[in-house]
Amino acid sequence: MTRPEIIATIALAVLLAAAAPAAAQSGGSAGAIDVAVGALYMNRSPLTSGDATETTPTGGSFSLFSTSTTLAAMTGGELHVGVHMTRHLQLFGAASFGSRQLRIEATNDKENAAAVTAAERLQQFTFTGGALWFLSGSRVAPFVSAEAGQLRELHEDKTLVESGLVYMAGAGVSMLFAERGSAGLRLGGRAVVRSKQFLLDTKRVSPAVGLSVFVRF
Repeated sequence: MTRPEIIATIALAVLLAAAAPAAAQSGGSAGAIDVAVGALYMNRSPLTSGDATETTPTGGSFSLFSTSTTLAAMTGGELHVGVHMTRHLQLFGAASFGSRQLRIEATNDKENAAAVTAAERLQQFTFTGGALWFLSGSRVAPFVSAEAGQLRELHEDKTLVESGLVYMAGAGVSMLFAERGSAGLRLGGRAVVRSKQFLLDTKRVSPAVGLSVFVRF
């Protein structure tokens, strides 16, 4: 995500908060709608690693060098729209976007060649739906969340588009700016797991953290 995109995301969040009426519907009542805009950070994700080998005259194997493939950390933006079904349950849809690097590193060359890293930029988009369960109905409300949907990755120069399923589970806290206000902050952490449809598959969990400003209508 570029600096102008980050600034634009923050500015939009501030404008949404400023536009909210000072005394709106009571927090979390059934039928209330939350619109949240914010930033998302997803940690690096190791994908694969191994050795490049050749067969020796005796039938054994000899390691030429080692390789490792990693998705670098990502900073992006996120939009979240939710409807309160009850004071504690919210159903929502969310979308996020950002860019990260795919890095392949070759090391431990037996001919003492210098380590080499090849990298390309990926654009990543997620479209998910899920539920938030608020543990209290007060101004400061801890919550747990679960969601699933589609993740799309566009490789550099649009040479390849990958699509697959993504699953997330997490927890966080939602805090209104005022006791009976209609805007606030939401901070949450999630564990992200990708499906097997991707070219570079991983079953490892990637942690993600999001911070957003929300307005309640």
